[in-house]
Amino acid sequence: MIYPDYDRSILSTTASILKHFGAESIYPTLPELDALLATGPRHVALIITDGAGVIPLEGALPADSYMRSHIGATVTSIFPSTTTAATTSYYCGKSAYEHGWLGWYLYFKEYATDITTFMRSTYYTHKSVEGPHAAESLMPFDTVFEVLRSCAPDVVTRTQYAFDSYGERGAHERLRINSFSDICDNQARISRSSGRSFTISYWGEPDSSMHDFGVGSKEAVDKFKGIDSELRRLSERISDTLLIVTADHGMINSKPVTLSDVPGIMNCLVMPPMIEGRAAAFYVKPHRRTEFERIFNENLGEWFLLLSREDVYRTGIFGRGTANPKFDDFIGDYIACATADRSIEFLVPGVKRIRHIGKHAGLTEDEMLVPVIMDRR
Repeated sequence: MIYPDYDRSILSTTASILKHFGAESIYPTLPELDALLATGPRHVALIITDGAGVIPLEGALPADSYMRSHIGATVTSIFPSTTTAATTSYYCGKSAYEHGWLGWYLYFKEYATDITTFMRSTYYTHKSVEGPHAAESLMPFDTVFEVLRSCAPDVVTRTQYAFDSYGERGAHERLRINSFSDICDNQARISRSSGRSFTISYWGEPDSSMHDFGVGSKEAVDKFKGIDSELRRLSERISDTLLIVTADHGMINSKPVTLSDVPGIMNCLVMPPMIEGRAAAFYVKPHRRTEFERIFNENLGEWFLLLSREDVYRTGIFGRGTANPKFDDFIGDYIACATADRSIEFLVPGVKRIRHIGKHAGLTEDEMLVPVIMDRR
């Protein structure tokens, strides 16, 4: 089990980049990255490869691969170690505690339903949600691009995404991509431009393949190999550039534990758990808290660390700074943090649930350790 180290996490990567361009962060910078930024590269390129944590990376590629041979530092993800929370942190430089985008699905009392955070639909029943986008309207944040517009107006900022994202706001240019080679081709072109630039690129692999086929599967390993090959080729086409390749989190193969199979636990709950299967917020009937703790620890304590809401605030597991106004709503009465290969599952009658093999959001080293790959050209 590895707790997030907010003195040396993915937020430190963003903090170093912000400091380089004259902005501030409440999180410490990453000394290894600071040293390369101090050489004054004209272009800074941050590429986020979803799910490519240290453990999955080492299992998929040899030591002499481009990615592994250029690892300059290892940091932790934030908590929860999941795409919704972690990628949002890259794009705003704040923890989940501060920005509020805690996980894949959250209960929004303003809409009286659970909502898939990135989308306009419910998680448990797959129904559309009318009105303004819940997370964007209730948990707005300043992006790093908006920050840089004020402190480094000469820096041209760009994003590369396969879809529209709230985190792109403020960037000078949004580039739409269909493949990882698109990301690399565009970055090679940017490297030939005059003036200073900062680009964040996001690619949804190998996360997607590990979800579907598992960590260590041929399909996932092939994705790693393809990304590695493209990055090596990119490194030969850029100059006066600091290339930073990293991940939002790692992955682990996980088996589901269906809550309705745990005797007595459903009687303790007000509603289904929220956030993530490996970082689950439980809303418990006040007069059944003691009973819930006993049932949970007897049946699930082997695979999960149960934190009360008081523990959550005491440990600072979600981050530092000022809590987002919605944070207190989202954490419920308890947070179950996965420490082994299990994921909590709540089934709704008549609704088909897709079961992933590879998962994330927990506290295992497989999920928490993230490489920071650095190449100064």
